[in-house]
Amino acid sequence: MSSTDLDANIDEDVCEWRVVRARDTSGWHLQQKNIFNSFLPPGFPILLDERSGIVCEPVLLYLYDQFVKRGISNFVRNTAWAYACDLKHWLDHLEEFGKTWTQVTQFDLDSYLKFLDGASSPLTGRTYSTRTKERRRIAIAQFYAWWREQGLVANDAGDKALVRVSSENKRRRLLAKENKRVSVLQKNQASELFARFGPVPSEWSCHKPDATSRDRLYADIALYAGLRISEVRSLKTSDFRGFRNADIPDYARKSVSIVGKGGVWRNAKFPGRLIHQILAYIDGERAYIVNRAGARSTEALILNPLSANSYAGRQPSVRTIERRFAAACVDAGLFRVETIERLDWGAKGDVQTNTTRFNVPLFVFHDLRHTYAVWTYYIRKRYEEEPWLDISACLGHANVETTIRIYLRCANEFEAEVSDTYMEAINAK
Repeated sequence: MSSTDLDANIDEDVCEWRVVRARDTSGWHLQQKNIFNSFLPPGFPILLDERSGIVCEPVLLYLYDQFVKRGISNFVRNTAWAYACDLKHWLDHLEEFGKTWTQVTQFDLDSYLKFLDGASSPLTGRTYSTRTKERRRIAIAQFYAWWREQGLVANDAGDKALVRVSSENKRRRLLAKENKRVSVLQKNQASELFARFGPVPSEWSCHKPDATSRDRLYADIALYAGLRISEVRSLKTSDFRGFRNADIPDYARKSVSIVGKGGVWRNAKFPGRLIHQILAYIDGERAYIVNRAGARSTEALILNPLSANSYAGRQPSVRTIERRFAAACVDAGLFRVETIERLDWGAKGDVQTNTTRFNVPLFVFHDLRHTYAVWTYYIRKRYEEEPWLDISACLGHANVETTIRIYLRCANEFEAEVSDTYMEAINAK
């Protein structure tokens, strides 16, 4: 597809964008119905021009890749719809200023976001909420990031256009990411934190179904297998079917094929005791949820408990797990207090200062993956000359040098901060 073809879809003279759902194609040409209804799930949002019937291909391709092509087992209809509406509003804004989506710069995006601060929603008449503005910013940023990954060369895109990214800037960002200090949990911190995640699957009881092991299993897989949160979410029951009748020692490491970052397959190593807990979850709480909620059509490994009401039996969203992790950190005392001062107008027209304090968690869910890398290093360095090779392969890094650059400094700092007794406890695992 050429950039000329893409630009034609957002000609300012013809476009009146509208979001419609797949299967809701009244008024479309028969050929359009057959094409889109054949490969899009019911309810999938499609952005098209009401006047000409032209579909906005840049948005369609992006949403298709994010919500269908990547193998998400449960299509999240409302999330995809929200992204489509956010991008529609963005394209409407660009048309007012006579710009195509490939021409805009960071300045244009910043100006749009500033415009939203004082704008009102045409549907409610109220000013946009902070949550709506942040979601819109994320949707637009991710849209352009995806197109940069595709290597699109647009004829009308300047050097500073969002759709472009120079190899030097990309290199700098990667180096900055690798040089950023990672956070690693100490053993006592992990114990306090995991105590807030609920029971392990083998201790779950149908007599206390609200005491779900969902959050505990998510955290255990991230900590003991080194998976990203999206990789945990993509696991299926079939991934562990071959272990059902196997006699696996607790500390044996078994390979499980997963789809990692960028759609690349790799073999993750699951310890035997973690596999035992996963099988206990499948036979215990998961079977109970499927039976009660009727969620028999999904192969997703981890499901929402019955206490999730209308969401019971569905895959938990990434945001849900991240929120639960943050709440557990605060509950365990693993947080810092930040103070924010806001200036507001008082009733008499004077300026008043309002102070708000926030509890900011010391860790995020992804830090479990960092902790896995450092803990595994200290366990394996006792009997391996190059433990980073195994860790790099398990993490899915393309180059072992990347793993070393990210974690070696952190590992040295971690070792300096803890006592010899503590290191012996880790190595004794």
